[in-house]
Order: sequence, then C-alpha cells, then structure tokens
Amino acid sequence: GIGTAYNAPIVAGWSWFPQKKGAVNGVVLTGFGAGGFIFNMIGTKLINPEGFSSPFPPSVSESWPNMLRTLAAIYAAMSIAGSLLIKTNDRPVAVKASSATQADGMDFTEAITSKRFIILWSMILATATPVLNMANMYKKFATNSGSE
Repeated sequence: GIGTAYNAPIVAGWSWFPQKKGAVNGVVLTGFGAGGFIFNMIGTKLINPEGFSSPFPPSVSESWPNMLRTLAAIYAAMSIAGSLLIKTNDRPVAVKASSATQADGMDFTEAITSKRFIILWSMILATATPVLNMANMYKKFATNSGSE
C-alpha cells in the first residue's frame, strides 16, 4: 500500500530522464522519507504543542482526533496538488543501449544465487535492519536523553 505513493512520480520521472533512473529513484525516495521526517514533527506539535513528557495530561489525548483531521486535510491537499503536477514525457527520448538494459539470460535460480544478488541483499540487510530499528527507537532515545 505505501509504495503507491511513489510509483507514479518514479515512472513519470523515468519518462523524462531515462538515462538517470537511479537518480530519479533517489530524488523521489528522498522526498518520500523527508516527508515522514517533517510530518512526524508536525504531528507531534499538533498533538502535544506544550511538549509535555510522559505521563501525558488528558489534553494530549484529547488533541488526537483534531491532529488526525488536520493531517488528513494536509495530506489530501498535498496529494491532489502533487497528482496535478505529475506529467509523463510524451515526446520520444533517445535512450543509449547499455549493458544494464540488456537481458543477461539468467533464470530465476541462477539470478538469486548469483554473486551480484547475494551482495545486494547483504547490503540491504546490513543497512536496512539497523536503520529501521533506529527509526523505530529514536523517539524513545530522544525522550530518555532529555532532548525534547
């Protein structure tokens, strides 16, 4: 479900920059991640504007419905504006052939046992697991350190 938010911009970006697909992915996914970072702070300010720490007073839980409605309105407005700005390139773009676009003739078993696949998955596991754990725990770390 969450991937639907960035499929359209990526495909549209690829049509404009077919030789720079990796850069398009990077820019779109950076924006996607930055949105989560920014809206986490916005949501926190909406629900807890005074910056109370745990245990929270009743005013914080009473702010929950208003925060959800406000964020939903902001998300809807930004989604509509963004969808109106997405446009694919209808003009033909010359694409240079590269080794990356050529099929290498591997079947599924050969592909998942290849050195390239193993290295890529190792990189994903080595980076994604600690990053996702840190993202999950950063609020707790900040609360305990007195940063909030």
